Amino acid sequence: AFKDHGVYLITGGLGALGLLFAREILTQTRNASVILTSRSELSAENHAVLETLRGHAGKVSYRQLDLGDRDRVARLIADIRDEHGTLNGILHCAGMIADNFIVRKTAAEFKRVLAPKVTGTLNLDLASKDAELDFFVLFSSIASAMGNVGQADYAAANGFMDEFAAYRNGQVAAGERHGRTLSIDWSLWQAGGMRLDPSVMEVVKQATGIQPIETVTGLAAFYRSLASPYDRVLAVEGIQPAIEAYLQRERMFTAAPAPPPSARQHFETPLSRG
Repeated sequence: AFKDHGVYLITGGLGALGLLFAREILTQTRNASVILTSRSELSAENHAVLETLRGHAGKVSYRQLDLGDRDRVARLIADIRDEHGTLNGILHCAGMIADNFIVRKTAAEFKRVLAPKVTGTLNLDLASKDAELDFFVLFSSIASAMGNVGQADYAAANGFMDEFAAYRNGQVAAGERHGRTLSIDWSLWQAGGMRLDPSVMEVVKQATGIQPIETVTGLAAFYRSLASPYDRVLAVEGIQPAIEAYLQRERMFTAAPAPPPSARQHFETPLSRG
């Protein structure tokens, strides 16, 4: 997936997955260039992390960027192409959560959660529409497919990414964009920035069969997904028969006629924090 001397942009680049994929690119290539972006200023701790990445054969740089600012996003993409002569791929890993029941959430809070994944995706696409990308990969979440309590806005934002991948692939087929578009609905990564209490994770595993994705599994899933013909892939790790049984139960539940309010039960699992 990654080329020697390739140029790659990773949004949310200071997050656990952004740094993990930056390291993967630099490890698997010779003299690749990785540009990391985040809303935050570069702290001393993050500066030290970048220095360790610079120990690999390749170049790493950091740009502070608000993905909601269309002009700044366009300027960044233009600067990358001017400096390096090309841009081979985008990994859009940025996102945020603000967990709360939707009836208690303000419009401003809702918009803040949507901004990086909705506005950010659109701004990145518009800014790179003339770039001959190999891929544009959107890091979505299992919340898009299965929901999660307190995360209606987060589920909606990731759902937008999933649908946008299909839309952009249609634009590629029409000659209006370049590169494969893929949205990956990740479940929780073991090395991800969001972590759950081990006792909660054990409850999730017992109920669904799903457990945190190990790094080697996640990377393999990334490469297989990128090589697949699909616009959208859901990636989980765990006990396959238990996962299949859980998904079948969920399918039957959603397909069944709604019971009266007094008889309804709601099953909640914090699967999407990853």
